[in-house]
Amino acid sequence: MGVSYRDGKVVPTDYKLAVDWFCKAADQGNVDATYNLGVLDNHGQVDVIDQPRVARLLERTATSGDDGAEYQLGLLYRYGRGVPQDDAEAKLWFEKAANQGNAGAQFQLGQMYGKGEGVKRDIVLTAIYCRSAAVQGHIAAQINLALMYMSLMNEDVPGLLQGYAQAAYWFKKAADQGDADGEYNLGVIYDEGLGVSLDYVQAATWYAKAARQGHAQAQYNLGLLYEFGRGMVQDHKKAAKWYQGAADQGVAPAQVNLGLLYANGYGVKTDRVFAYALWRLAADAGIALAGDNLRDLDGKLTPRELTEAEGIVNSWKPGMHLARRSQGRGTRH
Repeated sequence: MGVSYRDGKVVPTDYKLAVDWFCKAADQGNVDATYNLGVLDNHGQVDVIDQPRVARLLERTATSGDDGAEYQLGLLYRYGRGVPQDDAEAKLWFEKAANQGNAGAQFQLGQMYGKGEGVKRDIVLTAIYCRSAAVQGHIAAQINLALMYMSLMNEDVPGLLQGYAQAAYWFKKAADQGDADGEYNLGVIYDEGLGVSLDYVQAATWYAKAARQGHAQAQYNLGLLYEFGRGMVQDHKKAAKWYQGAADQGVAPAQVNLGLLYANGYGVKTDRVFAYALWRLAADAGIALAGDNLRDLDGKLTPRELTEAEGIVNSWKPGMHLARRSQGRGTRH
């Protein structure tokens, strides 16, 4: 019943009832129920949960050698949920689970060694643990391992392979599982020819996969490819679409480029008021070009138009759709 209430199968989703049923089963020694309590607790899916009770149940199951409980208990200690925060205890339980091949625990150990949390920072051990998790299909480990290869290109780390080809391999593993970060980063690999032949078609393919999942930077990069016709036919309308998605999420360069399209009527109706608002947002984010563009509009907007543009700026927050309430008529090139 706990799974049914958690997943909304047969009955409506109700995390509180899911917790109640998991607790009843866990009290009777059910290992799966105990593990699921840990997952709900560590993922923050339940507002009201007896964290100390979950910790006690997990410790009882972990002590019997269950790697899932060991991993979940390690998370509780690492982040101080229901128990005092204790990196040493977290490491102890992660190691127990990792030695049984638990990918999540291996990844967490890699993170601890990478950040020097409760242990001496050791980049080689970070790579070893991340790779152990990555080969099991752990997406976050695959992404972190790839980023590690990227960041260490100019460093000589004994025992650690170097190269963009390694990064591309692990980004592809994550991308093949539908991970947006993997898809985006693989797009960057092809876009910049890092360890592979420069290929704008492949870059566009992977950017598009990530962009459709709402990945802001992928949306911006895809907009660039459409605007300048790299790997595809130049299409300002599609460029505007993807710039808009990124701009809505606060990507300042996308706000600059979308503003340029509106200022010039490329793929959209000419709208200098909206262009001004976009450039104001980008300028506030520190983009110098946006400030230059604003100065070019000096004296070209009426006081009423300036007030309207300022209203767009002041009412917008990242994640909100950027738009002018009533766009006037204009031209489209």
